[in-house]
Amino acid sequence: MDFTKIHSGNTFLFRFIRLFKPDSLVPAVAAGITSAVLVIASQISFAAMLFSQNFSSFLVQGIGFLLFGTFILGIINAVKSSHPNCMVEVQDAPIAILSIPLVTMGAQMTADAASQETIFYTIVLTLMTSTLGTGLFMLVIARFKLGNLVRFTPYPVIGGFLAGIGWILFKGGIDVMAGFSVDLHSFSQLLEPMTLLKWVPGLVFGLFLYYLLRKFNHFLILPGMVVGAIVLFFILLNILGISFAQAESAGWFLGPFPTGSLWEPISLSGLSLVRWDLILAQSFTICSIFIISTISLLLNASGLELITKTDIDLDNELATNGMANILASFVGSSPGYVTLSTSALSYRLTPGSRLSGIITFSICGCVLITGASIFSGYPRLLAGAMLVLIGFDMLWEWLYDSFGKLPRTDYCIILVIIVVIAGVGFLEGIATGIFIAVILFVINYSRINIIKSSSSAKHLQSNVERSVPYRWILNKKGDQVLILQLHGFIFFGSANQLKGRIECQVDAMEKNPLKYIVMDFQNVNGFDSSALNSFERIRQYTQDKNISLVFVNITAGLKKQFETSNFTSDRINIFGDLDHGLEWCENKIIASEATPSRSKRDEIFESTFDDIDKALEQMEHFERLLSLMDPCLQQIHIKKGQFLFQKGEPIQGFYFIKSGQVSIMMDQQENNPTRLREMGPGNIIGQWDEGEGNRVTPSVKIQKSGEIFYLSPAGLGMLEKTDLELSFKFYKYITQNLSERLSKSNNIIQGLI
Repeated sequence: MDFTKIHSGNTFLFRFIRLFKPDSLVPAVAAGITSAVLVIASQISFAAMLFSQNFSSFLVQGIGFLLFGTFILGIINAVKSSHPNCMVEVQDAPIAILSIPLVTMGAQMTADAASQETIFYTIVLTLMTSTLGTGLFMLVIARFKLGNLVRFTPYPVIGGFLAGIGWILFKGGIDVMAGFSVDLHSFSQLLEPMTLLKWVPGLVFGLFLYYLLRKFNHFLILPGMVVGAIVLFFILLNILGISFAQAESAGWFLGPFPTGSLWEPISLSGLSLVRWDLILAQSFTICSIFIISTISLLLNASGLELITKTDIDLDNELATNGMANILASFVGSSPGYVTLSTSALSYRLTPGSRLSGIITFSICGCVLITGASIFSGYPRLLAGAMLVLIGFDMLWEWLYDSFGKLPRTDYCIILVIIVVIAGVGFLEGIATGIFIAVILFVINYSRINIIKSSSSAKHLQSNVERSVPYRWILNKKGDQVLILQLHGFIFFGSANQLKGRIECQVDAMEKNPLKYIVMDFQNVNGFDSSALNSFERIRQYTQDKNISLVFVNITAGLKKQFETSNFTSDRINIFGDLDHGLEWCENKIIASEATPSRSKRDEIFESTFDDIDKALEQMEHFERLLSLMDPCLQQIHIKKGQFLFQKGEPIQGFYFIKSGQVSIMMDQQENNPTRLREMGPGNIIGQWDEGEGNRVTPSVKIQKSGEIFYLSPAGLGMLEKTDLELSFKFYKYITQNLSERLSKSNNIIQGLI
């Protein structure tokens, strides 16, 4: 017997029963009824906006489409959402976007004398297509866990988009109340006395309601004002002696509506009447709804996370909303997603309970069954006022509240988007905003210095051990090598900045001209094709100046980009790492000084005499130390290509290099290991014994055949027992050797800063 399933079932049953206890049920019912009033009122307003003017005869069906879609979206998410208080309904942004092409399509079909059935089914298929596509898009984003990618949309573009939707909703509210679409040609009609009476009270009520909601934070204000407005409207009609029939004929109500169900199944035979050419002509607008709905879902879900201080599984929300939108599309609904206001209300009254959402959308389902006649007395003023409220809220947030919060450039982008949306079109406004944001991004990014650090071979040298005269030459001529460590993503703007930096450096060193420029690409993420043109110009410039380019730490992808663009030259040298690139430059400088004049030789000898004398003294001391320690040492002949020891092998004792050359390398298993240091005679490799032997990280490879002496732990112990004075000399030599290495490491670090 599976006790886990029994326990899980009992837990679910307990939670289900717990929902219907008075302390849980009463707040849930209050929240559910309150939210239902808001949801139904908003859906009526959205339907009035969509199905206006040429489509007013389909308003009943439109309310049914949106309410049925909200019912499906709400119930599915109330059960499946990762957050128990998450409320989903048909939303304002898709409605605002769809209202624009529907007006265009309606005007076209009216001009073509299309039948009412053709107009109706074309509208319905436009709604279904946008909702079905939105659902599929959300499922794809959730399937590949790409929800965060949508958040890369520039913030001012999102702000402009929301403000633009606010304008469309605000204007849509005026249109609904006035009974016609307001534009420059019909603006004078809007100011006629009888028309003013239709929309000014609704505008004032919407703005007053907005003021109350900002001033007072109580969940009953909005539903209370909606119900109160309806009651007040009928009281005023009674005082003025206007009958219901007179007000209805004058267009003060959304009705009259026929009796019966609000929704009827869509006939498949009507699909043959659809004007697919008009729908395809609006494909870009419809596709924009997919992206905008997904962005809005993620933004609202993130806002709910902040309100409830609870993490929400965004991929789950995308998948759940996607599936719900697909189902809602088959009933003719517009797209929907998480709504922040009703979700926050549900959380405030019933935190952690799904019951308020189930009650809210069950009421919507009951209204569908009850029929449309109950909405016959719904004031057109109130429907428009709700749109004015929502639209003005968005406009205030992005035009006023954001003024002191956003940089001026971002705020100007928002203004430009709103102006273009209002004057030209929605998609044109979004495209304009994205274009401006991209241009500003390119300008700002091109100002970022892609040069992480700059140095010369005088301060930053390879890990190859050099003789004293060679070190003197490199210190003297090190300024001939410019080392540029690049980082970030390189494109035409930053690459051009790099070219300017190189030209300034070359001009500043006319007396001691540059011979080599080393570019380190280790921290470069990539570059676009336009940057290759700038690198080609750098190559031409350096070639004219007789400067060799050295590229190091180039990844396979970057190297392929250079090769495919035919970016090759005899003055460009590519190395696997900075160390070998610097070694090549050093060898070239040393080679150029291989046969110096007599005066030059005298200068080198005079300048390095003390260092040479010190080096000879140290070597003499090293050989004398080996001679004294000979009884404790083991002689080893090394050959080029062999490993003294490899990564992971235990090392004990010390290795004294008498002749030959060895390299200490990291990651020996890779094709291009990193050389930590290359050492010759007079150096010591090894460490003190710690009992079981140490697993060394680097490998030591023989680069030049020679002779090495090995001091084992046993030999060291014998030395300490038989000759304490010699042991002291040995430890002193090791300390001096380590000190010199540390000094060189400090110089390298200083060169990198």
